[in-house]
Amino acid sequence: MKENPKIQGIIESIFLSAIDRVTKDGAIQTISRLYVQLDADAGEIQIFDEPEHLLKKKIIFDWADPRNKGAVFLQRKLAMIRSAIARVAAKGVFNHPKCSKPFFISLVDDEFKESEVLFGQKEQSEEGEECLMADLEKELDDFYRKLFPDME
Repeated sequence: MKENPKIQGIIESIFLSAIDRVTKDGAIQTISRLYVQLDADAGEIQIFDEPEHLLKKKIIFDWADPRNKGAVFLQRKLAMIRSAIARVAAKGVFNHPKCSKPFFISLVDDEFKESEVLFGQKEQSEEGEECLMADLEKELDDFYRKLFPDME
């Protein structure tokens, strides 16, 4: 299975359509997560919002081809999904006021158990906190080295 710009475009349109549906739905105030179910053998991709409500469903017929089965092809399909999500994110689609931060897109099984995070967008303050904590940890390590020089 080759990387196919047409399939990439289809996947991007699936995510654009799902977010468009959420942003136009007056009943939905905010969304912090999308769930992706992938039936790799059937070539079907489904996107749900938080209450497990189906937003978009599409069969990608190239993916349903019997020659495109197995773990290797599954990883390629996931890579194509990640790439499409990154392109949609680069367009600023996930910065819509209804998309809260942190915002995640997760791959889930039929029971909505998360198997991996495909996309994550944190709040800027969270990123700053991580840097601050790393700096504090380094300072604390330096302090302990000076306090107990013979313990190394």
